[in-house]
Amino acid sequence: MRRDQGKYKWIALMIATFAQGCATFVTYGTGPLATFYQQSLHLSHFETGIIVSVINIGPIFSMICLGDLMDRYGKRWSIGLGAILLGLNISLAYFAQSFFSLLIILRFTGVWYGTAQPGGRVVST
Repeated sequence: MRRDQGKYKWIALMIATFAQGCATFVTYGTGPLATFYQQSLHLSHFETGIIVSVINIGPIFSMICLGDLMDRYGKRWSIGLGAILLGLNISLAYFAQSFFSLLIILRFTGVWYGTAQPGGRVVST
């Protein structure tokens, strides 16, 4: 192994760790943000609890499909595009005017979080 290849591995690891951390902040950050959503949209405690749950439903349904796409077309583009869509969707939550629009936005945000935790095929060599 060449010397510069060893550096590349560490740079790739740092970028991947940073990207995973950013994606995780989106899903785990919804809990603390729910209080602000509750105040601005005048939500009940039940509705606030639903907000925290709905973002975690998306990955459950998308991980297997997105993992299969990654296996077919490559992980770099799939994860990169998923991270961009994840960021765009969570940014849209700022503009939500009602509880139902917020639910839809957070649902799709959760779907794109599935690219950060994909479930692909196991291929034995």
